[in-house]
Amino acid sequence: MLLVIGATGHTGKYFLQELKDNNYTGKVRFLVRDNLSEDIFKNYNLNYEVVQGDLNNKEDLQNACKGIDTILEIYNIRYSLNVLESALKEKVKRIIFVHTTGIYSKYKMASGEYKIIEKKVIEKAKGKIDITILRPTMIYGDICDHNISKFIKMMDKMRIYPLIAGGRAKIQPVNARDLGRAYYQVLINEEKTRNKNYNLSGEAPISIKDMLRTISKKLNKKTLFIPIPLWFSVFCAYILKLITLGKIDIVEKVLRMDENRCFDNSEAKKDFGYTTIEFQKGLEEEVRQYKNNKSKQNHKMEKKAIILTTVPSTIEQFNMENIKLLKQLGYKVEVASNFNTTGNIDDNRLESFKKELEDMNVKIRNICFSRKLLTLNNLKAYFQIKKLFKNENYLLIHCHTPICSVITRMVARKLRKKGTKVIYTAHGFHFYKGASMLSWLIYYPIEKITARWTDCLITINEEDYNLSREKFKAKRIELINGIGVDENKFNFQMSGKEKKKIRESLNLADNDFVLIQVGELNKNKNQIMIIKAMKKLVKNNPKIKLLLVGKGTLKDFYVRKIKEYNLEDNIFLLGYRRDIPELLKISNCLISTSKREGLPVNLIEAAMCNLPIIATDCRGNRDIAKKVVEIDDVNALCENIENCIKDQNSYICKDVSKYCLENIIERMKVIYND
Repeated sequence: MLLVIGATGHTGKYFLQELKDNNYTGKVRFLVRDNLSEDIFKNYNLNYEVVQGDLNNKEDLQNACKGIDTILEIYNIRYSLNVLESALKEKVKRIIFVHTTGIYSKYKMASGEYKIIEKKVIEKAKGKIDITILRPTMIYGDICDHNISKFIKMMDKMRIYPLIAGGRAKIQPVNARDLGRAYYQVLINEEKTRNKNYNLSGEAPISIKDMLRTISKKLNKKTLFIPIPLWFSVFCAYILKLITLGKIDIVEKVLRMDENRCFDNSEAKKDFGYTTIEFQKGLEEEVRQYKNNKSKQNHKMEKKAIILTTVPSTIEQFNMENIKLLKQLGYKVEVASNFNTTGNIDDNRLESFKKELEDMNVKIRNICFSRKLLTLNNLKAYFQIKKLFKNENYLLIHCHTPICSVITRMVARKLRKKGTKVIYTAHGFHFYKGASMLSWLIYYPIEKITARWTDCLITINEEDYNLSREKFKAKRIELINGIGVDENKFNFQMSGKEKKKIRESLNLADNDFVLIQVGELNKNKNQIMIIKAMKKLVKNNPKIKLLLVGKGTLKDFYVRKIKEYNLEDNIFLLGYRRDIPELLKISNCLISTSKREGLPVNLIEAAMCNLPIIATDCRGNRDIAKKVVEIDDVNALCENIENCIKDQNSYICKDVSKYCLENIIERMKVIYND
């Protein structure tokens, strides 16, 4: 009776195939760790039984060894002593251990633990039980998760490949099928193989450099190989070890890249007729299978989409219609954002918003994005996204906001080769006419590089669109007039009684001239400009009132300034609100003092309410507003507000149809379908 440990591993299945092909009639017991389906073994026409146990549990092992004549242990070297002790107690006659040629290495990371275990196994078994030790070298074949397979994946993705020590080290890879056959031959040739050790390597040695060139050629890739001196590679490894205080130590791994791994397999040939597939043929077959698997994976991709933003408020304010549209098109939709921060919505609304997404059957992924460029959170977010994309096959990725979109596109560039499409909606680049030199130096190169990893770059204003067309290499560049505003939400009438009720709730009189500014309380929205203007305006007209709608990091600062200017009766901080249409209807003029905009939704909403608009002269604002003032020109802002009180019609925008939600949805539908 034969006990097989590790039969479900990669080389184990080839051993099972050998048993089947040779009509093996002996009884076989399989020891498995988990409660695996017996379907794994049914296809091999064997007389078998399955027992469950842990190799670290001596009782499990001893039960598995009861009534056994021979044990084949495949690649479980750490538990070899446990197996040996249980076998001795149950008087097993013979054990075939599959270990590794790594024990020959002069470096501890490859040989240390294994060499000690194998030495103890040989000493303890001597004179008590027959053992045979098989030592395979580097394995390849059937896209197993070993070194050669990893090399193929790297060659498929990399255009430039650094060769440590010039790739001069020689190796003798062995095909997984050859190992399965070798296990079987050792099993049936008991007399010849008893108490012997065998190296199971490939035939002619090949240098790493020549192997990689062959792989690159078979993949039809043009790879530039750059020789890196061994001393320089080791120096870099030591620096990394020093910087990380020893947490990352790859010095021996680097040194081993220059270690020859060639082994004599003549004993195996002589004793049990060991043969191997020619490496070039085996490698060609593995590359072909890799291509086939990759092609099948592309065709099997589920119709699944994910929308990613830095903060959840961007999903709520700008992407709910996109989510609905994607669901209409048959996609399973997920969203990813930093749900530990709110953005421009309050905590209570965040919880109800998450519930709203769940009710829509939209899965939420929490990623620790940060709005600050250089933070550990964004590094962590990179690895979170990498893990997410590895585990999930998204057919469509739609990202928003600069930091989130850079990280997402960096990770997703590999997925695009598998058929995933990446869309990036730029709600306003950080570089624009009038932006600081620092913004151009930091953000422009980043956007230019990541544009190459973008299937569709959506811009929402003329300036960004023209710059993108001229400078960026995205596969496709589109201009869409914002994210779309539902005209029905603003195309309604309010009675004087209704307006009066809302005004009274805000401590506003019927004859107050009400200014409103909607947006997050931050440096870019620049509310301090209108606060300073109010200080001047109220002196001449105390009936001018200002509603600041939104929350943000500068709230406390603005509260202090309002108090300092004695404007508590004229400026009201309303926080996050969901009744924006009603607030616009009871206001007399919308103010925007932003330093930078993409295409501001609050201006479009005001225009749909036929509300006068006074805005700063920045990209996005100037696309909508009829009259603009220079940024931080408080006097010009005061002058225009006073003029607006006298003549509101001069500040009302007329043509807003191109910003209507219905038109935007049709454009997005075309992009998603394409």
